[in-house]
Amino acid sequence: DDLGSKMETQLDPRKRDQLLALLETDRKQYELAVQSNPLDHASLAGWGEILLEVSMLSPCDEILQECVSKLEAALELSPDAPEYLTILGSAINMIAFREPDTTIAYPLFDKARAKYDRAVELCPSNQKYKHLRDAMDRVHELHAEIMAMRNTHESSLQEARKVSSLYDWLGWGIAAGVIVSVAVCLAKGRGTAS
Repeated sequence: DDLGSKMETQLDPRKRDQLLALLETDRKQYELAVQSNPLDHASLAGWGEILLEVSMLSPCDEILQECVSKLEAALELSPDAPEYLTILGSAINMIAFREPDTTIAYPLFDKARAKYDRAVELCPSNQKYKHLRDAMDRVHELHAEIMAMRNTHESSLQEARKVSSLYDWLGWGIAAGVIVSVAVCLAKGRGTAS
């Protein structure tokens, strides 16, 4: 129902698990680095980036919130780090794209754009930052498309469940009919045999 879920289903489960294991190893290294030096903004940002990658493979709001927290902490220590700003903008975007309520999602998109704008301001020659910022021009449209696909998917699932339930009931009805017919035949057979 969202980008992370789509990525999760497209990736071979074995490869996904291997990738998650590698990311977990990296996450632990960043965590240890931050434990030994809480002012290590690069490790905080790296930890946040790893959490963002994990959230793409295993959609979880708590992982994204922790990602945002780590990146905000890194930016408190190094406020003019454009890479941290773009990673944070991407995490905020992911949260916004998962949110069906536009009154919540749209302000998040604005917050993400502000991060990208700041990154471009700090590093105007970086094409990646410009591309991320410019892509924000279409987020409302993309959000509407994703939510429409999500609703269509959910409606299809509900219809499939209704049809499946109907077939279940029909199956049980047929099974009950067969059991009753067999019981009647057996009873008649016993009646004639005696």
